[in-house]
Amino acid sequence: MLIAISVSTNYSDILEIILKQNIKSFDHWYIITQKNDKNTINLIKNIDKITILYYNFQSNNSNFDKGGALRYAQLEIHEKYDKSIILILDSDIYLPYNFSEIINNEIFQTNTLYGSLVRLDFYKLSDFYNKENFGIYTISECFCGYFQMYYIDKSSENCKLYLYDISKHCGLCDDLFKRHFTKFKILELVMYHFGLANTHWNGRINNTDFLIDKY
Repeated sequence: MLIAISVSTNYSDILEIILKQNIKSFDHWYIITQKNDKNTINLIKNIDKITILYYNFQSNNSNFDKGGALRYAQLEIHEKYDKSIILILDSDIYLPYNFSEIINNEIFQTNTLYGSLVRLDFYKLSDFYNKENFGIYTISECFCGYFQMYYIDKSSENCKLYLYDISKHCGLCDDLFKRHFTKFKILELVMYHFGLANTHWNGRINNTDFLIDKY
């Protein structure tokens, strides 16, 4: 079973594009947003595979507590499922078409964090369709928070350690999460990212970093 977790506030424009592609690979998808994000809520509220969780991202004296939101979802999922593959995925990531094939051929183990081979950053939707004019996230930046996958098995005590911590913003919390694991493995997956890299750490204020110029 594959369970995805995404934080998504003010990303409904991009979420609408990636939704159909990504959801077909998941058994269930937990999307964390805030109660006043009506665009996101209306987009996903009637989809059976999606559970909406609400979180106050300004709690804990934070600008945007992404870590606390992910922890909130993780605790619920870890309690509900005895064994599962968990994927922490940003809501501006489009999964490749061979995603399910790669995942189904992998034997997942506990205490191992899985990352993607590379990430391509696109700034216009037309460039994504044409696969041109993109930036490249390199191998040195793997296991980042845009794609972190791990396996839980309640018979293993280690699974209780696989939790994000409360954070002041979106930066650093994924690096701290990596420290819970002793083994790491790269999956032969190319991720597609919509928008500028290393932005919106205090939450997404506007959508100027990605141009939706073509459907």
